[in-house]
Amino acid sequence: MGAGPTRTRFVLALPAALGRPSRRTGASGSGWLGLAATVAIGLALFGGLALRAGSVDGFHYYRSIRAGDRYATPGQLLPGQRAGHGDGYDGQFYFFIAQDPFLRNPATAHSLDNSQRFRRILYPLLAWLLSLGNRSLLPYLLVLVNVLASAATVAACAVAARRAGRPPVLALAVAIFPGLWVPILYDLTEPLQLALVAWGMLLEIPVLLFLSALAKETTAVVQLTEMIRNAAARSWGRALQHGFLLGLVVAWSLFVLRAVQTRQSNLQGHLLDPPGAPLLELIRAASAPGRYAFLLPPILICALAIVRFAGTRDRFAAGAALYGLIGLAAGTDTWTDPWAITG
Repeated sequence: MGAGPTRTRFVLALPAALGRPSRRTGASGSGWLGLAATVAIGLALFGGLALRAGSVDGFHYYRSIRAGDRYATPGQLLPGQRAGHGDGYDGQFYFFIAQDPFLRNPATAHSLDNSQRFRRILYPLLAWLLSLGNRSLLPYLLVLVNVLASAATVAACAVAARRAGRPPVLALAVAIFPGLWVPILYDLTEPLQLALVAWGMLLEIPVLLFLSALAKETTAVVQLTEMIRNAAARSWGRALQHGFLLGLVVAWSLFVLRAVQTRQSNLQGHLLDPPGAPLLELIRAASAPGRYAFLLPPILICALAIVRFAGTRDRFAAGAALYGLIGLAAGTDTWTDPWAITG
């Protein structure tokens, strides 16, 4: 279980989707009406997907959690909820944390496969806050947060397209990308991460990048490049903001690594395990061609982000290129788990 390419690598699509902001309003469809319609369509698509996911288990949304008996204990499951045999999937860990975000029960930390789950505290913490302590609401709230976050990501891209003088409807390309809608099906953190990083870059608000990193730590590389970019431009105040917030992310990660006793703890995840994992998976996919639909888009996006940096120096290029390098360095587990779940 890892950070799948159909999910995480989508971050690299954002700089290209956002484009280079300008004062131009663009042609037909780029006005506020077109923007509102684009967001409404995206929201309808994500909401429809959530309804379809709920329909498979009577709208309990236990299927999205995918609890496995290797990690789940009876006390962590809701009445009528059953743990499947085996590992389950990543969403179960955020469901466990959302019930006990302050780890008052030692069983919560022990039920996590890796301390990185708690490092991504923002998503389960937000669900917990919205539930007002009523854990029976959590399966619905975990899905709702992701539906709204996915729509917010489309909204950010639509606003960016309008600023760049392009039709906002182009942002719907983001809505159909698996990196945004697959996490809705499995209660994953990426939609919230992406919404926050998209708006943080669009509005140039450092704290949104910080919050995005609390949803998933990989946003820290974007905060790092923003710190360097602002320092190079002698915008010292903004550079210091990014540096301070980046320091908080590092401190939080180290604190979780030392203080939260899960079954496994590390900082590096599955990087270079082994080197060249995405290319190896492309070769192996020859026996199951359907896998190319999941593998090729993120690999191409990573490569495009790196190549784009050579010829483009807008404020999105550096963060996208560095994220692209990290994406291509991800290990086999990262590049295969979306196929294992959805294939």
